[in-house]
Amino acid sequence: MNLFLFLVILILGIVLRSQETISRNFVFLIDQGRDMMAVKSILYDHHLTLIGPYTSLQGVFQGPIWYYLLSVFTFLFGGDPWGSVGPLGVVTATFSNDPHITESMEKSAPILLMGGGVFLLFLF
Repeated sequence: MNLFLFLVILILGIVLRSQETISRNFVFLIDQGRDMMAVKSILYDHHLTLIGPYTSLQGVFQGPIWYYLLSVFTFLFGGDPWGSVGPLGVVTATFSNDPHITESMEKSAPILLMGGGVFLLFLF
């Protein structure tokens, strides 16, 4: 009985949470919404910024590179917010301990290194 109740709750939770992802209705929280508003300002209003996201310290901001990275992917995907989800997944996968992800990262290391090297040329 306890196992059946657990499985029902588990399946119900998966169905309710996956509905937004399957319908491509990505739920933005306050940070993602703030970042995408800044990206919109950069891409469509042509207002470049020299300050990035705010921190918990009043008047202290991070660098703007995060906004410009998101701007590139958002531009490439035609303004679709899902374009910024992919790079975040790559960053998350980079620091994963999953053996399957580690194996696929090792196979694609030369391509990733070439891309990172090209990015660093434009960064500095």
